[in-house]
Amino acid sequence: MLQYKQQMSPSDQRRVLVCGLVDDKRVHVDWMPPAQPGVDSEWEMQFHSLVRAGAREDAVRFLQRTRALTRTQALAKVQAVVDQLDHDLLS
Repeated sequence: MLQYKQQMSPSDQRRVLVCGLVDDKRVHVDWMPPAQPGVDSEWEMQFHSLVRAGAREDAVRFLQRTRALTRTQALAKVQAVVDQLDHDLLS
């Protein structure tokens, strides 16, 4: 998918978070907006991938380990991403 996106739309800076087949016939892609200047894109993609995969406890531990957040702070950040994903699905 990444190669296809780069070939067909080289100016599209959105990032592919996850892609796959739905009902074995339709391609579904979840995108993230382009990384903002100064953002660690690799870190951000790993964090969002954990949340998107439903691995919330792993995402909390990832935040605690990489950003030195308290458990409460990490839970709030994970929940904010979950809420955004839910909002995006309803939009």
